[in-house]
Amino acid sequence: MTSCKDFEDEKGEVDWDAYHAAQIANGDLCQTCGTYILNIRLFGPKRDPAPQDCVDCKRMDDEVEVTHDKYVRCPKCKYKWDPFECEDYQVLKEDGDEVWCGECGHKFHVGTSIRYTFTSPELVKEGDSE
Repeated sequence: MTSCKDFEDEKGEVDWDAYHAAQIANGDLCQTCGTYILNIRLFGPKRDPAPQDCVDCKRMDDEVEVTHDKYVRCPKCKYKWDPFECEDYQVLKEDGDEVWCGECGHKFHVGTSIRYTFTSPELVKEGDSE
């Protein structure tokens, strides 16, 4: 596992770009989407560090319908893109929308589901009047 300590300068500041590049080169981060990859080997030979894709990015090449937290895949040419980086934000609404592939022009429906996370304040201690 790559350590950010290896990328500190004499002032203790980390070169984050070099650190993330090393994580990808080592196979600690997915080379496509940048998520962490858990690489635990209990048995067998230790894996050689090499860039790799996470399970979700590997599935993007499957012939079946796929779900990914960051990318949309064209069902015709397999082109992948980040919907947060395009000009048409219709695909980001609940249930998605029709889109055209920027690579081959194929029109298809992208489904979108939205998750909400709520944060509640800390518990009120006994004796507090609020």
